[in-house]
Amino acid sequence: NIPKLSPKTMTVLLMNPSEVPADFLSVAEQLSHIQHSQKDTYITLIKHAFQSTFGTKYPLQSIHKVLQLKTENEVEKIFSSVSEILEAAAAMSDPINARSHVVQNLEGLRDGLKIPSSNGRKSDGMLQTLPLPTAKSYMFHWEKDNFDVLNTLLEHEPDDFFSNEFVDDDVTKNDVDEEEEKEG
Repeated sequence: NIPKLSPKTMTVLLMNPSEVPADFLSVAEQLSHIQHSQKDTYITLIKHAFQSTFGTKYPLQSIHKVLQLKTENEVEKIFSSVSEILEAAAAMSDPINARSHVVQNLEGLRDGLKIPSSNGRKSDGMLQTLPLPTAKSYMFHWEKDNFDVLNTLLEHEPDDFFSNEFVDDDVTKNDVDEEEEKEG
């Protein structure tokens, strides 16, 4: 049974509570409960691509408004298009051609999305700091010197561990039980 490959980056904190300061455990616990809407993450990254390419030419509020009306699936496809444009440019050896590729393709995407065009003045918008979303962290209490929990993570969708089906303490308990069965 081959696990589904996922393009996501995951941060896993394996911590033995007796070896880690309580302050650190508290912060790690808080980080593991941060929830980001996938749609909002895509929108932020798309806006970042437009702002880094065009500066203040297109107000981010206009881009945000258009993207917010789309479904998550539609925004994901738009994000994939933006990623492909940027990856193709990164593979080009000539920076001038790469920049031109990004500008032309993002302009085409903007036109297709019906994002209002600029009136030609650079002052239509203003530069904004766009914080990148915090990576999703998963914290597991780890008291045995083995990495079975990592195999379990690879076999399941990480978010399953925080649904009704799994609880993070269950993962550690199941791994310990399996290890005892192998030894016994």
